[in-house]
Amino acid sequence: MTTATQQSHKSRTAGIVVVVFVIIILAAGFVVYIPATSTHYTPVDIVNTEEITFATSSTTAVPISQPATSTQPVFVTSDISLKPTYYDAHPATLTVGTDVQVSWQASESVNVYIFSSTEFNTYAASNGATTSPNLATDSAASGGLAFHIAGTDTYYLVIENPNNGLFGIGSSNVGYTTTGSETFPTTTTTYITQTVTYSTSTQTVVTSTSTSTTTSTCSHYLWSWLGGAKSCP
Repeated sequence: MTTATQQSHKSRTAGIVVVVFVIIILAAGFVVYIPATSTHYTPVDIVNTEEITFATSSTTAVPISQPATSTQPVFVTSDISLKPTYYDAHPATLTVGTDVQVSWQASESVNVYIFSSTEFNTYAASNGATTSPNLATDSAASGGLAFHIAGTDTYYLVIENPNNGLFGIGSSNVGYTTTGSETFPTTTTTYITQTVTYSTSTQTVVTSTSTSTTTSTCSHYLWSWLGGAKSCP
């Protein structure tokens, strides 16, 4: 009995020692910390706004008007024969501001008149008796007249043959040729090329992705290494 009792007592004592040892180990696990480091990776979007400038040019033709003059022939005849006491009337429509020059060549002296339409009507109605008023006049076998047009109208170059002789004796036909030109104001238009350069800008959004690293230090309970809860992720 004594021996069996002692062995039972020793077994209980050994069990108690084991339990106490386990409790001490577990308690130490809650108390002792083991430092640990954890690293986290976080994606970060970086957005940049970039302004791009473009140079653009446009070309246009700009009209420039300038005063000028133009010349064209007027009162042109050739090799005309005119009986004594007869006249020829050569009309031309002339514009205000026109300058006219007329010349003639005749085989005999002739009377030359420049009439407006109203003046010519008076001359014709009088059968050549009324020669005034007129714009210009001369009497010669050859010569020239110059006059300015004050108003747009039909004007007449009149060539008159006065070579009737004495009582009809010695009368003769006259051959003549006339030429003339009119110079009138006009406008010429030239074009100048004009280039305009201007800039335009466009905003562009540029997006890039980078990774941000965060490192943190924390402690683990000793027992967490044994499968218990941890104090940081």
